[in-house]
Amino acid sequence: MNCKIHPILYRFYLRLKDALGAEIVHRRKRTSSMSIEVIFYSDEMLVMTGRLNTLPEAEKWGYWVICRPQTKKRYMFHKGHRVYQLYLSPVHPKKQRETVSVITPLHAEAVAMIA
Repeated sequence: MNCKIHPILYRFYLRLKDALGAEIVHRRKRTSSMSIEVIFYSDEMLVMTGRLNTLPEAEKWGYWVICRPQTKKRYMFHKGHRVYQLYLSPVHPKKQRETVSVITPLHAEAVAMIA
């Protein structure tokens, strides 16, 4: 295991690696263990942003695993693939209630592929 990455984030990255062919983009200075940059070799990831883990997993772990595309021009692409940032965000009770009403069928289907 990589000691500079939070264990929950690393385990989730390994799931993404198996399911969608994810690869970590190594940056020289990682100031936080709560975020990593990855690229995906599978085209299914192109539509998936936002929360990646399910509500029961988030409650169990205490964190949401969130994905977003990198927007800084210098870091947007690596090896010809779009760079995404995976990061952990704490679960708050109010956000748990909001999440139940926000999950879309497409997003739920994409999350089911990873699980």
